Formats: sequence, C-alpha cells, structure tokens
Amino acid sequence: FAGPHHLAALLIAAHDGIAQAALADLPPPDGADAQFWAKWIHARASLFPYLWPNHRDAIAVGFHQTGKSAVVVLPTGAGKTTVSALKLAGALARGKKVVFLAPTHALVEQLTGDLQEIFPQDLLGSVVSSDFDLLFQLDAQLREIEVMTPERCLAMLSFAPEAFSDVGLLVFDECHLLSPQSGKIRRALDSMLCVLAFNHIAPDADLLFLSAMLKNGPEFGEWINQLTGRDCVCVDLLWKPSRQARGVLIYKDEEIDAAKKAAMAAQLAENRKKGKRAKGLRVAAARELVAHPWAIWGLQHNWLGQKTPHCVMTQVLETPVQLAGDIKYGPITIKPNANDVAVRLAVSAARSGIKSIVFVNTKNDAVSVAKDIATELGDTIDATEAERERWDALQAELGDLKHSLLPEPAVAVPHNSAMLRLERDLAERMFKRANGAKAIVATPTLAQGLNLPAHLAILAGDKRADADSKGRADLEAHEILNAAARAGRAGHLANGVVLLIPEPMISFTAGKALGWKVIEKLRSVLPEDDRCVVISD
Repeated sequence: FAGPHHLAALLIAAHDGIAQAALADLPPPDGADAQFWAKWIHARASLFPYLWPNHRDAIAVGFHQTGKSAVVVLPTGAGKTTVSALKLAGALARGKKVVFLAPTHALVEQLTGDLQEIFPQDLLGSVVSSDFDLLFQLDAQLREIEVMTPERCLAMLSFAPEAFSDVGLLVFDECHLLSPQSGKIRRALDSMLCVLAFNHIAPDADLLFLSAMLKNGPEFGEWINQLTGRDCVCVDLLWKPSRQARGVLIYKDEEIDAAKKAAMAAQLAENRKKGKRAKGLRVAAARELVAHPWAIWGLQHNWLGQKTPHCVMTQVLETPVQLAGDIKYGPITIKPNANDVAVRLAVSAARSGIKSIVFVNTKNDAVSVAKDIATELGDTIDATEAERERWDALQAELGDLKHSLLPEPAVAVPHNSAMLRLERDLAERMFKRANGAKAIVATPTLAQGLNLPAHLAILAGDKRADADSKGRADLEAHEILNAAARAGRAGHLANGVVLLIPEPMISFTAGKALGWKVIEKLRSVLPEDDRCVVISD
C-alpha cells in the first residue's frame, strides 16, 4: 500500500480483523457512518485484500470524498467497478442513495449482480435493484442502489423527480456514450439530458463518470466542475493488470492468387460442361477458394508503458479455411467469409481448451454461428441445478423449449438483445463456469462492459448492419476496442487474445512491406491506447 492514507490503513486493519479499533483513530471520510464502513471494509478486505496501483492513485486524489465529483478513465479490465465501490460505500454510509447508469440492459443485469455481491443485503441492509417497473408506481421510492439505463433514468426524472431527493451519487458507466462520436446521436442527447436533469433535481449529489474510451477526460472534468460548482477530479491512467495479444487475420498473396486461378479454371470447366455461362460462382469453383489464415499480432503491455508495440506474424490454423467469392464484376473477387472462418477459429480454440467470445454483425448471425460451432464440436454439457431451474422456468414461459433462441445445454451459446432476460442469464451462466459452454456469440452492441471469462475474442468482420443506409457501415473505433477488451479480464484471466477478421480481406507478400489497407486495419485494432472518443458540450 502506498502512503498512510486512511482507506489503505482501514483495509489493512480490516484484513487483520481490527477494523473497529482502527476506526477509533481513523474515521471514515467526511463523517460517514462508522458501523457501515467497518462492516463493508471488513467484508471487502476478506475477499479482495489488495489495491492495484491505479486504485491507489485514484484514492490519492480523493475521488471518493463527499462533495467531489470525478471522471475516472481506466482501460477496460482495470477495475473501474471495483474502485467505484469506494465512492458508493461513502454515499451509502451517509444514508444517501445511489443511481448507477449503464448503457445496455445486459450490462444493467450484470452490474446489478456485481453490486449485490459488493453490497450484500444480509450484511449491510442495502438493496440493489434494477426493477424499473416498480419505479412508476405512485409514491415510488428508490432503493439504496438503483441500476438503470440513461433513458430510463431520464423518464423517471420526468415522471417522479421527488424520488431523487435523497440521492447522493450518480454513477455513469461507459460515459463516452455522452458523445455524438459514439455514433448514436439520440442516445448521446438522452444521456446528456439525463445528466443535466439529475444535476438540476439533485444539485448536491456527486457525479462519477467511468470510461475506458474517453479521450478528453480532464476537459470533461472541468465542464463537470462548472456544471456542479464543486471540485471534479480526473483520474486518467493507462495501467491495467492484464495483457493482450491483438491480431488481424491476413492471408498470403501467393495462396490467394493460386486459389483464384484454381477457381477460375473450375468455373470455365463447369461452364463448358453445362453448355452455358453462369452468372455467379459455381459450387465447384467456390470450393477452390481456400487459404491458410495468418495473423499479424501487436503485443500490448499497458503496464510497461511501451510506446511502440512489438509485432509478429504467425499462422493461426494448420488447415486452410473456406473463403467466399463472386464474379459479378468480372474477375473473381475473394471475400473473407467472416462467420464461417470465425466458426473454424472458435472450434479450434475450444479443442485446445480455450474459451472464446465471437462478435458477429446481426442477432440472427449470433444464433446461427453458435449453432454451427456447437455442431462442429459435437459435445454436450450437463446443466447445473441452478441452470436446470432456469430451463424449467424458460419452458414454462415459452410453452416449449423449441421456441427458445438458446439451445439446451450446448457447448456454444448465442447472446443478443432479442433473447429473453432468462435466456441471456442462462447463456452467461453456462459460459462462465469452467466446464460449461466453450464459446458465446454476440453482437458488438452487447460488448459494452460485459465481463465474461474469455481467453479469445474473435471479431467476425468490422462492419455492422446499418438500418439507415439499408446496407452495412464500419464499426466505430470504440465498438471494435470494446469488443476486443472482452478477452483477458482481470479477476478472471491475466492474458487475452484478440483476432479481427477484416472486411475486405487483406493479404501480404513475404519479404515486402505491408500495403496501406493492411496498415489501416492494424491501426483500428492496435492503437496506442483505447482512448478514442471526445465528449463535446
């Protein structure tokens, strides 16, 4: 522990079982209730007796003190929720309530479970709730900790502003969504209106903003200072306790050229055999489009503070993968066949004992890719007693499990917003246990904050469906980096591997410099750091 700070001393004392004695000489911050602090510090120290260096730095600037707001920018997996618990504990100890904002329903559910473990009701008497429907009853009262989306909070601020009178802290997780740069202007506006309305209704409450992607943290902190009229500290640290190898899938030019020639020869032969020219690529020709996938890796060691990542090139599969192609515009064009290649990578990883999380473009893709992985592996898993209870509840809900998007205990499971909450909970439970599912398949929008024990994150393409253009659009930088950050999570795994399957496909020639397309793709997944979103007023 660094320095004689009272919280560090309390943690040490609590771990030695003498928290009450320590409190006599080291009162908790700003007169917070000593009994609450003693119970909470002792409970946390028994489970998590150590503070990481970034947490110590945050404590050193007093971000947790009453009357201070804070902007905390830490890399994904660096314990933002863990360190924010200190701020929550201070509010609860003073008899104040906490509103915790998270951008997606999946993250709301996960955070509710995490906070229920951090602040157990049986020990502290605090209730963590995300049951938003109850809030619209007459004379609705917030529980000690309410977890909700910014949109729901904005609705509640309009419907029952008096319910926020005793809220002492607003926490906004993934706060970079306040920026139009996040690609969702409506969500950015709703989120900003939520912050402004909350500050108007509860002007004495502290604000805590958490993000891994925020680029202008100090500037945003100054704006919060002007908004609230009180101090706002900024904690902006690159260190994190896990490491990643991030890679982009790439193919050898000579293999691609050979595949094109073989496919064209097969196409011409089939045309002659059938006596007519095909408009599209024939099946026999498509089978020739195979190549061995390679990856160019950037080894990210954030805790060392290296300015230049070290890059290496390796072959990632021993057998070639099936690519796609067409001849719509003349010569054969090869496409990455991202979903099928992702299946091959996930299957190979599973057979090596590596759990993977696969990100695909659409909700339907999540279901089909998970099914393909499970079929390839051919294994089954046994449901635990808790899972069996949920399967029974799901069957009662749907009438028959054949209507569920989630297959009965399978080695690969989907996870998307079209699934029932019960289905998503089951998918996460089956994936989290060591002897459970070996792969989980989701859409990039669900990457926000999800904390799952994945060794490998596979991004099947860097595009997503775009309803406005009725086509496909590039994933935003923060979407790619958020998805990449799911691999190797502190508290679960120390190391992670990330593989991006780019669109269009990229290639290299041994002994020659990489082309500009390759370099652009590398920059998208191998940046100097994850800070890529600017919040503007």
